[in-house]
Amino acid sequence: MLALIMMACSGTTSPPAPAVQPDIVLVLASGLREDVLLGEGATSALIEATGVVPDWRFTAAYAQTVQPYISMGSMLTGRYPSAIPLCSKPAREQPDAPVPFCVSLPTDTPTIAEVLALYGYQTALMTINTSEVLPLARGFEEVMEIRSRTLEDAWSKGNQSAAEWWRQAEGSPRLLVVAGQFHTRELEGASVVAHTTMQMSDAEKAAYLELNPGFAERMNDVMNWPIVTDEARQLVQGSYNETADRVGAQIKDLLGSLAWSRPRWTVFSALHGLTLGEDTGCRSPEQLRVGSHIVLLDRTLRVPMLVYSPRPSGETTTVTEPVELIDLMPTVVALAGAVQPAGLHGSDLRQPADSDGIAYAEFGDMLALRHSGTMLTFRSQLHGVTSADPSLTKRLIGTAPRSLTGTPEQMTSPGRAPYYEYLMHEVRDDPLQSENLPVGEDNPRFMEMVSLLLAHRLGPAAPPTGELSWEQVEQLRNDGALHYW
Repeated sequence: MLALIMMACSGTTSPPAPAVQPDIVLVLASGLREDVLLGEGATSALIEATGVVPDWRFTAAYAQTVQPYISMGSMLTGRYPSAIPLCSKPAREQPDAPVPFCVSLPTDTPTIAEVLALYGYQTALMTINTSEVLPLARGFEEVMEIRSRTLEDAWSKGNQSAAEWWRQAEGSPRLLVVAGQFHTRELEGASVVAHTTMQMSDAEKAAYLELNPGFAERMNDVMNWPIVTDEARQLVQGSYNETADRVGAQIKDLLGSLAWSRPRWTVFSALHGLTLGEDTGCRSPEQLRVGSHIVLLDRTLRVPMLVYSPRPSGETTTVTEPVELIDLMPTVVALAGAVQPAGLHGSDLRQPADSDGIAYAEFGDMLALRHSGTMLTFRSQLHGVTSADPSLTKRLIGTAPRSLTGTPEQMTSPGRAPYYEYLMHEVRDDPLQSENLPVGEDNPRFMEMVSLLLAHRLGPAAPPTGELSWEQVEQLRNDGALHYW
């Protein structure tokens, strides 16, 4: 406990304590993406269904990865995944079995629950059809696992359990974190229909292959056709919006069941987004099946961030500058009047947004960084690695412009042009990343973005120093943690 207290004290003075420590509720969905520029209206539908207007809506909030387990661990600690390091979820069935070194949170990295417990908070984590994040529950006094085949039944059971814990914790400030699944059988069914009965005709497929010769090279007779028609995409987006409306109604019931005995702050966000049939933004559209989130894209990383204060104003302040999911840790700690743990990578969301701020993400052999309205994505072609491996940093340095790194020669993928590993898009106006911006040393914006990515990967997002040993690589591979698919 003494060690944890020391870790929690990053400065010599404590922040001013609130007159009354507020209750804090965090609701995190896996699969809801921010819709302000995409036009499908899911986030807006959810807001309307809750019946409460958020005080702040951050329209450029980004998760730090697309894997929900790692995203949750990053959020709970306020740190970038590789810097923790956190590389994958446990693959073993037995919860008490030993796991690879980078699958669980290090003991010297405090979680939100551990910090707030030092300040008198009672804490609970509830998962709704999202049991995979349970190994991250360190520090929570109460853990509630809710499972059901239907969305309404799962959330209804969860709401009852949350309300009961809330009543039992009366008398102390409370932290409730809800990790829920944004998924229904109807949405899954729409995805199946989009990829089967509403497939492109042979003529449409041939036309697509002619326009995308690189894609044609990768397709073979045993691969399922991944690209959907406009009509199929509209079907999926309609089901997606309907799911948002249903989840919003359940969140309304959840919040309504929690008695107001002290001021309460509520934050709604998501652990990652989804791609809903769009085939733009990367060089491998065959990996973008409806409902997938295995590629770093604006739409798989940009998530809702809605903040509700104890005294709603009825009006929403919209913040368009980039913020990150890891900003929740310093925000929650500040709300509780606690001292910030040392080494946090995020910032308090209630402070003015940094107009020069960035958002960073990583997954497998991919990195992404947004600065202002631009997103740069890097894919190293080192298939099967985890982003916590320092070899990914070597590849980033080796493929970057030599004028930025001072390396003697530039790495290139066999048969590929220089900078093939990079894509750049103006996501403020083109969130579906349909127009590739030019990359190369003659583009000042590209040079600036690569420089920022290098600084971030070598700075706050850097993995621990040193290569993974062969024994560690073998352990990760045997446990299913090394390969990011």
